Amino acid sequence: MKFYPMPLQLDEEDKIVGGFFSLRQIIFIVAGAMFGVIIVGTAARLLGWEVSIILGVFPVAAGFFAALYKCDGITFDRLIIYFLTYYFKSKQYTWYGLNNVSAENEKKGAVDGEKESKQQG
Repeated sequence: MKFYPMPLQLDEEDKIVGGFFSLRQIIFIVAGAMFGVIIVGTAARLLGWEVSIILGVFPVAAGFFAALYKCDGITFDRLIIYFLTYYFKSKQYTWYGLNNVSAENEKKGAVDGEKESKQQG
C-alpha cells in the first residue's frame, strides 16, 4: 500500500461542523446559546416572555460575534488575550525631561533654543 505525504495547513483551523465551523467557534456559539437560555429562563419569571426573549438574544449574538469575528487575521479570543496581557503587563516608561532639554543645557540653566541661538548669533 502506498502512502502519500499530506501537507498540513497550520495557518487555519480545521473546520469540523459542515466544513464551516471549527471547534473553537462551536464552543463560543454553544456558550452564548446556553447563557441566552439561562437568561430567558430566569427573566421569564420576573419580566415576562417577551422581554426575556429580547434579553436572551444579546448573549447569543455575542457568542456568534466572538466565534466569527477576525481583525487582521486575529480571532476575537486571541485579541482579548493580547489586550489583557498588554493592559496588565508591567511597563517601563522612559522620561526625557521637559521639552527634551539635554543634560548639558540643564546644568547651565539654558532652555532648548537659547544655547543654539547664542552659538549662531
